[in-house]
Amino acid sequence: MDNTLRTMPIGSKAILTSLEGDSDFIRRLNELGFLPGTTFTLLRRAPFGGPVEIGFGQSRIAFRPDSTVRIHIHQFT
Repeated sequence: MDNTLRTMPIGSKAILTSLEGDSDFIRRLNELGFLPGTTFTLLRRAPFGGPVEIGFGQSRIAFRPDSTVRIHIHQFT
C-alpha cells in the first residue's frame, strides 16, 4: 500500500521507494543514508505539518516534509 509520511501511523515501518523534487534536499537526505530501499520507522510527527522524525539502522533524522520534495514510500506495517 502506498502512503505518505503525513498519514502513516506513528511506529509503523515503511520502505523508501523514491524521492523527487529539490535536488539539494534529496542530496542531503542521501548523504544521511536515507536512500531508496531503506526500511525506516516513523518515530514522531509534529502537529500542523511540522517536522517528522524517522529512524533507520542506527540513525535518526528529522525534517519537514513539504512541497519541494515528494517522498514515495511503501508502508508494510
